[in-house]
Amino acid sequence: MAADDRFVITAIVLARLALPLLIPRIPLIILGTLVLDAADNSLLAHFSSVDLGPAGPYQSFDKALDTYTLAVAHLATMRNWIPATPTGRAVARAGRWRGRGVHFALLLPVNFLLI
Repeated sequence: MAADDRFVITAIVLARLALPLLIPRIPLIILGTLVLDAADNSLLAHFSSVDLGPAGPYQSFDKALDTYTLAVAHLATMRNWIPATPTGRAVARAGRWRGRGVHFALLLPVNFLLI
């Protein structure tokens, strides 16, 4: 692997690791992570000689970085969404009831709970 390849890969991976950390402060930055995720494969194909095929080494890193981004976005959503308003409390209550319904549907052999 050439030094140029290492630089491009390092820059893309660092950007993919750093940009999601801004999501809790600036939630719309998730659109930037989406653009970076879409462009990283093209950037690597253009500026490096990394194998980008389905069995290539970058695909597993790409999936791990996608999971990392989604985990940060989920934690930011849970942190920023404080159910202080009546609507927020109603949505939180509905989520709890949905969780209970899924739990009982899995435990009981009754299918009407799945409707």
